[in-house]
Amino acid sequence: MMKREEILLNCIDDIQSGKRSLEECVTLYPELAAELREFSRIVMAVKSEGVAPSSEFKLRARTRLLQVMNTPEARHNPAGMWLQSLLLRRVGYTITIASLLVASSGITVYASQNSLPQDALYPVKTVTENIQVALTVSSEAKAKLHLKLAERRIQEVVTEAAEGRTVSTSALEAAINQIDNAVQGVNNMPESKAKDLLVQLSQSTAERQADLEQIAKEAPEESQPALKQAIDTMQRGNLIANVASENSALLSTNASVRDEKLESKYFQLEGTLLSIEGQTWTVGSIKLQNVNAPKSVPRVGSDVKLNGIVRGDQIFIGKLEWQDKALEGTKIEGIFSGTNSDSTEWKVGGVPVGKFQNEAPPAPDARIEVKGTAEKRSYTVLEDKTRDDNKSKSRSDESKPETSDSNKSDEKTKTSDNKSAENQSKTTDGRR
Repeated sequence: MMKREEILLNCIDDIQSGKRSLEECVTLYPELAAELREFSRIVMAVKSEGVAPSSEFKLRARTRLLQVMNTPEARHNPAGMWLQSLLLRRVGYTITIASLLVASSGITVYASQNSLPQDALYPVKTVTENIQVALTVSSEAKAKLHLKLAERRIQEVVTEAAEGRTVSTSALEAAINQIDNAVQGVNNMPESKAKDLLVQLSQSTAERQADLEQIAKEAPEESQPALKQAIDTMQRGNLIANVASENSALLSTNASVRDEKLESKYFQLEGTLLSIEGQTWTVGSIKLQNVNAPKSVPRVGSDVKLNGIVRGDQIFIGKLEWQDKALEGTKIEGIFSGTNSDSTEWKVGGVPVGKFQNEAPPAPDARIEVKGTAEKRSYTVLEDKTRDDNKSKSRSDESKPETSDSNKSDEKTKTSDNKSAENQSKTTDGRR
């Protein structure tokens, strides 16, 4: 019994030679109808372009293609292995596809671009993308391509959820890899160009996060874990991009969107910069040790607002604003990640903050904002944003039926008032 890739190859050969039509092949092998139609369309699209790559390009493309096919990611993709075998055996078609990728950004060839994970032609989409990455030489172009492919994977997750499908973990895993690849690619770029791409990454991840959060509200229960992971991935990508766009030294730490503790190591701080001694900054009553700061450093005595990420024993400062007027007190916002032994010193966004008097520690991973003064070195919780968010959601849920009853009551009141007004009018007319 022939394997399905052999059937497809034979049918494509028959269609090209005129022995059979596409519909005749579909009738003979109805179980392969989707693959036959889509692969035939790709082959015909390539053939219709009339591209004739040089012998040097064929050799280079074939070498790159073999490298791509032999990557661990490609070998461990069962859904795509038969298609890879098929494409390799039709290396002439594949080389033409590769040449079109370079010549026309793949627009004429990507007949499978609207396919989603678990669709029959999805492997065509991902294999041709891998070829495109392999043929991209410059670090800048490659980083941009990784970012583009990450956006594409996340859009697939959004589309799957919107269509009521179970969200594919393979697309999500690919998005994570692409974002990390983009971040690492930026590390090899000139600083000016790196900043532009990091700003683009920041905007992209923020937009995709908003899309995912909106979709998650209506998605089925089985898709919620994958959507949460996707949202967390976008948030981490956004944090890395925000800080690294101002301080590219963060990229040398191999910051990754896979780091589940990243959010708890991010903080926002404002207060008076009292001193800078080497790599130690004192902002209000908070000491920041092993500070890695951007090139521009504020003057001591300035009011500063900054954000940063704690990586190992270093603090990487990102956005940094300052003015001459000093603030009253110091504020820091971040995720609560524990206390010292007697609970007087808390860690907020990975930064030691203390002391707290008559304050019970918040729940683990709560996002809090605290304020204190340099003189007293004593802090109070201004806002527990996690609790406020939960209360807001609870109030929102509870208010729905109450709003409905209130509306009904208002309508009854209006009706009663109208009737009363009518009766009063009639009585007045009768007296006249």
